Amino acid sequence: MKQIKYILLSLVLIPAMSHAIFRIYTGTIGQDNAEFYFVDDENAIYLNDEEHQVKELNSLSKHNDIFNYEVSYVYSSEVLDKIVIENFDRGIFNHDADAYQYLTGHSLNGDKINLHEIFKYKKYDERSLREAEFNNIDYLQQHSTKDFYFKVIVSKKKNEEANIVGIKIY
Repeated sequence: MKQIKYILLSLVLIPAMSHAIFRIYTGTIGQDNAEFYFVDDENAIYLNDEEHQVKELNSLSKHNDIFNYEVSYVYSSEVLDKIVIENFDRGIFNHDADAYQYLTGHSLNGDKINLHEIFKYKKYDERSLREAEFNNIDYLQQHSTKDFYFKVIVSKKKNEEANIVGIKIY
């Protein structure tokens, strides 16, 4: 079982965390609760309480300070909606970990989006990686199935490797 946890950690978590800043936001889309997992400004995944299915955000374009994303199910290329994040600067988002505590915007379906950051992990160099500490962070897995999705629960102590401490299946 321990070997399976290490394999999962290597295959699933480490590639996502090798980017400059990994962020998790929670909030609402319209009346529904939502969780957003940004690996970078180009791509993200999210889950809302209405459908309980993992959706993918793919960057369309950036005009001034507005960023547009297409929304689709992870296992499909059909565009379900578009999301606009307002007052958004790609350079700042990717390099300033203290920026963007809150994200606001709307979907083309008319739902208002309000998100606040609950976790960020920045990896600039090996020292930053060693110094990082976090406890029981739920990490939504992009490659879940159509009928089920899962989250890996990860913890990391200073000067130690990150460890999978649990898995939640929904």
